[in-house]
Amino acid sequence: MHIFLVDVLGPVIEILGYLLIPILWLLGLLSVEYLLAFLAVSFTFGITISVCSLALEEIQLRRFPRARDLAVLTIAAVLENFGYRQLNNLWRMRGWWQYLKGSDSWGVMTRKGFDQEEA
Repeated sequence: MHIFLVDVLGPVIEILGYLLIPILWLLGLLSVEYLLAFLAVSFTFGITISVCSLALEEIQLRRFPRARDLAVLTIAAVLENFGYRQLNNLWRMRGWWQYLKGSDSWGVMTRKGFDQEEA
């Protein structure tokens, strides 16, 4: 049930929210103060989940011996909530659309090998 709610319905609901915000604002049905508060809480929650997941993985697996690597990953964990998450939702909606159309192929995959000298 969790996979269905988060991975299947999540992008639909999130993109629907992105589309409704300007419409509701234009109609005067949106409180900008509540919107900003909700966005602050949402982004803070997303960043917290990302950074805490990274910290837990590092505590458990110790994959990054240099603090600089961990700092770069922490910055990436913060930035992923501003743009990449939305882009990822668009890709997931594209998958939804392909599923609804009945497309179950990966398309044409052209293999590219290593550069070889011609004989």
